[in-house]
Amino acid sequence: MQPPYERQQARWQKTGGQNQILLLSGELLSKTIYWANHKRLSQQDRDFLIDSIIRTRNCESMVLEEEKLEVSEIVKRLWPTLKSKTENPYSTLQEILAWTECQPFLTQRIIELISLDDSIILMGEESQKVQLIIEKHFTKAPKDPSIARHFNSLHRLVTRNERQKVFWLLFGYRKGLQAQKNSKDYDREIRSSIIFLQSIGLLIESQGLLKVRNHIYQSIFDEEWVNTQMIPLRPYTQKFVNWLDADCEDDSQLLNGKEMQDAMKWKESSGLVLTALEEKFLAYSLDIYIAN
Repeated sequence: MQPPYERQQARWQKTGGQNQILLLSGELLSKTIYWANHKRLSQQDRDFLIDSIIRTRNCESMVLEEEKLEVSEIVKRLWPTLKSKTENPYSTLQEILAWTECQPFLTQRIIELISLDDSIILMGEESQKVQLIIEKHFTKAPKDPSIARHFNSLHRLVTRNERQKVFWLLFGYRKGLQAQKNSKDYDREIRSSIIFLQSIGLLIESQGLLKVRNHIYQSIFDEEWVNTQMIPLRPYTQKFVNWLDADCEDDSQLLNGKEMQDAMKWKESSGLVLTALEEKFLAYSLDIYIAN
């Protein structure tokens, strides 16, 4: 039986493997993955199918080209391991990338953890088994040193940045958690924070929405994490965030008398240069305070 991708692969090979549009996708990719079960494919066929699976994730989550190439190299290098532990390694790879969105370290570590697991991933078990491995190892307090270092590195990049920027980095990340529209009209501090979070791989933009890069990051750096880091940074954090969420138009979120006094004391003692948005929030609150 001829492979279902024969014509498409031939066209792809004529471009020297450079035309990504000719890689498999959609129904043809799904049909090929099912067909490849228990088949002994040539290295050329294998690489074509692997790159097709990676390209599908790239289209859905706007993965950087260099990361896509790095993941492709990682998967091909570890392929013997993945193949020995799964009935259909192509289907298993799909499940892994659905969790990692082609983040290189996460993808490599999951494949390595699959190789260390005692069981074989049978056909039809891919989703369940990959999820179990992730839930066991990718936790907020991981026992694996390499995973702990990876999460701690991202945590430090956000929370140990310049003092006046940390609040806005957390605020920008929060927009990704809530899958908010990536607006061009954001204040400069918000916009620069989002750009930084994208540069370190925590946020991506997909179909105009800001999103956390992958499901693993979203489970670790969740709303509880954001609040734990963010609330102590300002005595008025919650009201300020609520006010920003309301496009700076909800006067019920402005500070009352005691809150205003605490805010001014904090401002004087903190030594921070506040952004225009914060000064606006405090000025509006002060107007209400004086009026009352």
